[in-house]
Amino acid sequence: MTDTLLLNLLKEGNKKALELLFIKYYSRLCTYAFDMIQNDCAAEEIVSDIFFHLWEHRQTLLITDSLQAYLYTSTKNRTLNHLRTKKVKFTNLTKVTRSHVSAIPTPYEQLNYQELQQRISEVISQLPTQRRIIVQMKCLDGLKVSQIALKLGLAESTVKSQLQSAYRYFKTHVPHLFSILLCAAFFYLFF
Repeated sequence: MTDTLLLNLLKEGNKKALELLFIKYYSRLCTYAFDMIQNDCAAEEIVSDIFFHLWEHRQTLLITDSLQAYLYTSTKNRTLNHLRTKKVKFTNLTKVTRSHVSAIPTPYEQLNYQELQQRISEVISQLPTQRRIIVQMKCLDGLKVSQIALKLGLAESTVKSQLQSAYRYFKTHVPHLFSILLCAAFFYLFF
């Protein structure tokens, strides 16, 4: 059966259509979500929620693209929301931990941190001027894309494009750090 037919059956309340869609897409969507968050349980929960939402809102669904595109976009958006929520929780936990525990980093940790900061600064300094300014406004000042665009007199699409170019540059020039540190940071930066 085609996705269009399954979607039409789903809108009519056919549970078998939901089951077939689940069988067809569930594991692929879980893999897609897992690639972003590296957490099996969270990825499965996100994708399960998407199918639950699909069923609950079946009569009012407005899918203009293909069903597959809709499912992947929904997975991406929910995964990014999960990362943002996790970042907020982590930030709050860090604040609480800092206020209750006095941890003194070892000299080794201090050296690694300093080396990391230096390498990131070097890579940022190699960016073209406008891109470097945009990255600094986003990372250091915590401005939103719309705020950066307004301050620099640029279109939001230009700011996003510059951030994506910086993302690719970081991925190429700091690959060993990228997988550990920058991946989560840049997901937050772009969305």
